[in-house]
Amino acid sequence: MTVASTAADHVRDPERLAALHRTALLDSPADVAFDRLTRLATRILDVPVALVSLVDEERQFFKSCLGLPEPWASARETPLSHSFCQHAVASGQPLVIEDARLHPLVRDNLAIPDLGVVAYAGIPLVTADGYVLGSFCVIDHQPRAWTDWELAVLTDLAASAMTAIERQAAVREAEAAVRARDEFLLSASHDLKTPLATIKGQAQLLRRRASRAANDDVARLVHGIGVIEANAARMAVLIDELLDIARLEIGQEPELRREPADLVALARECAAEHGEKSPRHEVRVEAAVEEVVAPVNRSRVERVLANLLANAVKYSPDGGEVLVTVDRVSDGEAGGWAVLAVRDRGIGIPAADLPRIFEPFFRATNAPTPAGGSGIGLAGAKRIVEQHGGTIAIESREGEGSVFTVRLPLVPRVAAG
Repeated sequence: MTVASTAADHVRDPERLAALHRTALLDSPADVAFDRLTRLATRILDVPVALVSLVDEERQFFKSCLGLPEPWASARETPLSHSFCQHAVASGQPLVIEDARLHPLVRDNLAIPDLGVVAYAGIPLVTADGYVLGSFCVIDHQPRAWTDWELAVLTDLAASAMTAIERQAAVREAEAAVRARDEFLLSASHDLKTPLATIKGQAQLLRRRASRAANDDVARLVHGIGVIEANAARMAVLIDELLDIARLEIGQEPELRREPADLVALARECAAEHGEKSPRHEVRVEAAVEEVVAPVNRSRVERVLANLLANAVKYSPDGGEVLVTVDRVSDGEAGGWAVLAVRDRGIGIPAADLPRIFEPFFRATNAPTPAGGSGIGLAGAKRIVEQHGGTIAIESREGEGSVFTVRLPLVPRVAAG
């Protein structure tokens, strides 16, 4: 077997090529992170050409190419007939050539007449698991004896290029994992709706039968049905929140159908409902005006208020007060804002947790474990408010309580960006 055929076998090794393709760098746009490194190489080493070369089975693709002549600079690739870097890939060792015209390995390479390659120094780009992706190389158009210092600089620059490659690969893997998670949530949420509909249907059927019954077990049956229905309703809300989050994360904006709604009336309805559910707490509404009509998706804004009230009640002591305030503020020609605030005197939120409180699946570190909670309610609330073109903010002090403030535009707006 000849040296040339052995080198070709190394270059075309399926595992190496798979590692190269996993980087997703082939045919990718120019990147300032790599261009900065080749620019440094030309300046520090005083060379006309510096390349970040990724060697595929039939070509070398330049993630960065500084100083190449046309048409190669625009093409950002050459066939392997014009590649010195393939030999660094094949050997896995630095390739250092003083005069390519005299070197037995490359003297017939077409890069000499077509690209003006005479002196060459290339350092392999090697992954953590040992696959050689390509080479960081510099080229001179005249014979050159490369010094140890120059090769040391080139080695450091190659290491920096490899760090950039691995960092980008890690980011892509993380993004892929997030996409997979969100697609799973979307699929799972849809799948959960089917058994939930069955549960709700059976509960309604039992309630109708119980209404016709006449025995001592009716009260217990009706109570049990109420528990099923309440938990089914809670599960439906959670599924809707998961669906909203999952759709947004994978780029599917949930449809927003707006209609004029009186937010004062909505706040009173939500407060009354939570007051009935939690009679040990006082849940009341204070409104600075009789009504505040805004163009909103009523059911989604109701979900926001319901989530804020549920949290306020959950983390407040028995007998504690939860206050909802509704007001209208002017904003000149912009049309003004409806401002809803939910205030409690509960456990509050640690200052260190506040920047993350609206992140999906995050729960405050001081939240009691028995209190439960999925960590998606506030994230969903933030998504809904921003979809309306509004904002949601929190002020909280641990041990003293929290106030969540929602601002919704009084004329239709969409989220910025």
